[in-house]
Amino acid sequence: MAETARNAKRLIVLGTVALLIVATIGIVAYTRLAAPRAAADSAPAAAQTTEVTRTDLSDTQQFPGSLGYGLARDLKGRKAGTLTWLPASGTSVDRGAPLYKVNNQPVVLFFGSIPMYRKLEAQPGHQPMEGPDVRVIIDNLAALGYGTKGDHFTEATAASVKRWQHQLGLPETGAIDPADVVVQPGKVRVESVGASVGDSANGPLMSVTGTVKSVTMAVDLFQASLVKPGTKVTVTLPNGTTTAGTVREINRNAASDKGSSGSPDQQAPVKVQAIVTLGKPGEAKDLDSAPVQVSVTTETKRGVLAVPIGALLALRDGGYGIEIQQGGATHLLAIQTGLFAKGMVEISGKGVAAGQRVEVTS
Repeated sequence: MAETARNAKRLIVLGTVALLIVATIGIVAYTRLAAPRAAADSAPAAAQTTEVTRTDLSDTQQFPGSLGYGLARDLKGRKAGTLTWLPASGTSVDRGAPLYKVNNQPVVLFFGSIPMYRKLEAQPGHQPMEGPDVRVIIDNLAALGYGTKGDHFTEATAASVKRWQHQLGLPETGAIDPADVVVQPGKVRVESVGASVGDSANGPLMSVTGTVKSVTMAVDLFQASLVKPGTKVTVTLPNGTTTAGTVREINRNAASDKGSSGSPDQQAPVKVQAIVTLGKPGEAKDLDSAPVQVSVTTETKRGVLAVPIGALLALRDGGYGIEIQQGGATHLLAIQTGLFAKGMVEISGKGVAAGQRVEVTS
């Protein structure tokens, strides 16, 4: 070290990279002054150094999440009559199984992307009914073993419906009313039941979710661009273990967190919800629900030169520099900074090279 004070300020990291961003890179400069000349026989303390390395840097953002089975969907009954059976919370219901019973007759689950919206039946002497709802019935009957083909509701389709109705103990009409089945994207898990046996079946009944473990993460609206379907994430479970995940869908119905009254808190940030599918759901098999942390990589720089943030000096005229040790001497080199991540900073500039020894704060 030279004996005179250098016109530079050493930067020290305070907190994490998130704090760096919030506090405008969140580093504090202090003036590193050379100690007064000691006695001639007193040797100066050696400066702490490290190497300029070529490495990959990644910046991440942390989001709170909740382990469960995804967003719940409210299910309303449309069949006139009295509820005579309801499933318990936590029950899984597969294709063809009853979701509830009305007047002791089952209303069953079919898979599909469109709800039933009209009565389907054969119409001899008329053009057979067709449409996406017909396709839902035909596909489900086939999957359940009541083979039928085509895209039209024909007399052959009606015969398959009668066989299915006979198996369920339903009137063998060969026709299907919209209230006879509930169409969902796939197998469901009963999240909660709001109705009771004896209630009218025409109204809110229960909420259902998917059956595969997933994470629902809350993302501030202004950060929503950081996540999209297909984004890879890392989920930290309550026991500290991590597991990989992928964003499956984004719920764009933005809303504020609820306050103590149960109503949306107008002062809270508006958020959207992202559903994350776990790469290995078995790693969370012992948890039905739990708070988790989700890490999203927002930027990655590969093969860049980097040093610890403590190696940066704030120059008097602006910008930053590093002190390089070479041949027993130290000289100041102005550099440009790039990505800050996990205590490291990307650097570039004329004369910067991997393997150089640079001084850092102790």
